[in-house]
Amino acid sequence: MVGSFSLGLIFIPAILLLLAGVLAMVIGSFEVSLVIFAVAFLLWVVSAVLYGALQGIFVAIMYRYATTGVVPDAIDRSLVEGAFVPKGFRQ
Repeated sequence: MVGSFSLGLIFIPAILLLLAGVLAMVIGSFEVSLVIFAVAFLLWVVSAVLYGALQGIFVAIMYRYATTGVVPDAIDRSLVEGAFVPKGFRQ
């Protein structure tokens, strides 16, 4: 599903921070890398919680649309309709 991929982008800052920690370790700054790893871990946890909440909302909206055809007022109808594309069809 398209939503799963785009919601997964929420982990990019944590991944980049993790790479910065690896770079700091390679350079030789062990203390700095530990701090960066700790912050990256906390950011990863926050991202995971946020991802789970957003994924639940997305799935609920998709289920409601698939079963009833109703789109919540706060959501643009074209976005929801665009989430359903026949397999193998690209726009």
